[in-house]
Amino acid sequence: MTMNIWTSTLFFILLLSQPLLAQQEDKTNILPKGLRPSATRVTSFNAMYLEQHKEALAKFERPATLGMIEIPVQIHIVRSADRKNNVNVHDVHAAFDALNKYFMINYTRFVPLGDFNYIQETAYYDFDKTQEDDIGKAYDKKNVLNLYLVGSITEEGQKYCGYTLFPEEVKHQKNQIFITSSCLDNGVTLAREMAHYLTLYATHGTGNSKVGEFVSGENCLTEGDEICDTPADPEFVMSDIDDRCGYIGKQKDNSGRKRYYKPDTHNLMSDNPRLYCCNQFTTGQYKRMLYAAIHIRNELEFPPSGYSRKQLKQMALDKGIEGSVTVQMGNQAIKSELDGNLYHHKGAVYSEGDVYKITATTYKKGYVYILEGDREKGIYVKFPDLEKGDKAFSPNDEKMEVVVSPLKVDELAGEDGLNHIVVLFSRRQLEIDQLVREMNDIELDLDVIQRIYRVIGPDMIPTHYLDYSPTSQKVEGIAIDKFIAPVIIEYQQK
Repeated sequence: MTMNIWTSTLFFILLLSQPLLAQQEDKTNILPKGLRPSATRVTSFNAMYLEQHKEALAKFERPATLGMIEIPVQIHIVRSADRKNNVNVHDVHAAFDALNKYFMINYTRFVPLGDFNYIQETAYYDFDKTQEDDIGKAYDKKNVLNLYLVGSITEEGQKYCGYTLFPEEVKHQKNQIFITSSCLDNGVTLAREMAHYLTLYATHGTGNSKVGEFVSGENCLTEGDEICDTPADPEFVMSDIDDRCGYIGKQKDNSGRKRYYKPDTHNLMSDNPRLYCCNQFTTGQYKRMLYAAIHIRNELEFPPSGYSRKQLKQMALDKGIEGSVTVQMGNQAIKSELDGNLYHHKGAVYSEGDVYKITATTYKKGYVYILEGDREKGIYVKFPDLEKGDKAFSPNDEKMEVVVSPLKVDELAGEDGLNHIVVLFSRRQLEIDQLVREMNDIELDLDVIQRIYRVIGPDMIPTHYLDYSPTSQKVEGIAIDKFIAPVIIEYQQK
């Protein structure tokens, strides 16, 4: 993937001004006494491996254009003969919907594979960290992230909510996360362990240094979590935090200057037992996770569907999606390159007042919706216009063409100059005006792709299971448990 040469610091800085999710402050959402948040450990092998990426990470900039990165997750639910594990499919999907609201901001989403694995093994229900090799050999699915939901997690007698394995040399890679079912929906554990998986350390550091990060931040690149926009953290406990999430601890750093800590009690990577406080990542944390998703955890891939050719053929007849989009500026179709499910601009830059038209064609029974917008002005519905009586539904598997014209390039170019046209081919009817209002009501500074995935991401068919044409803006797929196939076209204006 080609890196852009312009500085994209603003992309990250805009996220710092407020907590990323306005979570409802449920002050009963506190880590139970005797339960620690995370048993994730950074070994010397992990540290050595990540040290090799330090220079590249320091130079890393977000690509100018970036499609949504999707990480496949195999769900393993461990059950006991005498103690029922009550977590179900709905619980898992609800937890992932909440999780992805954090990560879609970073152009990343975690996608549970549809076939959950139920493990009837009492020995693994009360899980000890010493068992991770055994359970992995028996049940790990290759080249995906394996999430095990167990009854409890113990390490040397201490109980934990979850833990992750950090990356090391490829031949030793393990793609495993373990979380107790009772911690799945607390709003913090799943996000934290996924962030660990994408190489974030706890804000208090790895525990491998006797120095620690100084409050001044002068050693922030080598101590603590090695990220300079997260304040030094002394690894606080419940008595250090008041019920309004304020830090009231009296600990000082090891700099010899008698500086009191002022940690970020809202950070998801802190050990704050008041879970209702934890609701944000920082600029630097997002940068490190995006780097990891692109350059470290890039060996993951979605497995084949598991259906036979005969089954797929029948499913394509019953639940198929097929559509194409053409955008003509003047009399010429705009040129683009495919990145995931994003067709990004290639070369041409368009000026205020340039006339264009959008043609969307569906070849299958279903609905067609056309949206357009940018980061500054928001998203607008271009089709259907209900006041004009537009019909978005194609009642059969015959070609239906929708043309929106004439359109003009907006006179107000945003700071990045990027505009997005999004055509949604859907097997189900969408309350599109209401959904667009929800997209525009998001108070964070997000672009069109981020807003759309934030609102309807759970209903999007994973990109791996869609066939996008590299030479034309076209998509084909099958709506099994998800039902929306997007075609996203980006163009640049002056």
